[in-house]
Amino acid sequence: MVLRLVYGGVTFLLASDIEAFTEGYLMRTSLDLESIVLKVAHHGSRSSTIPDFLSQVNPAVAVISAGSGNQFGHPHPEVANRLEEALGLGGVFRTDRQGTVELVTDGVDLWVSTERDYP
Repeated sequence: MVLRLVYGGVTFLLASDIEAFTEGYLMRTSLDLESIVLKVAHHGSRSSTIPDFLSQVNPAVAVISAGSGNQFGHPHPEVANRLEEALGLGGVFRTDRQGTVELVTDGVDLWVSTERDYP
């Protein structure tokens, strides 16, 4: 399931485990994917977060949920680099490096905190 949550002026796109095929489908059929926060699909695997999808969502913040040292190598370096180039290092949060990532909003502002700092 893919969920786009709108709370006031703050939007979240929770992309679940979709891959490039479904991202393409969403780009062709959805009215609005643009979101301030993108929960990166499929733990940042190489098969998702294609450039066109990232461009259409146009997030300011991306969260990658992946266990440290996971056997799949998530997030894939290509995806992590793509996100960092698009959002800058300060816009990409990774649970494998920073632990728990908490996002809080009042519908106007967005606050992001992490369990650990990462250089």
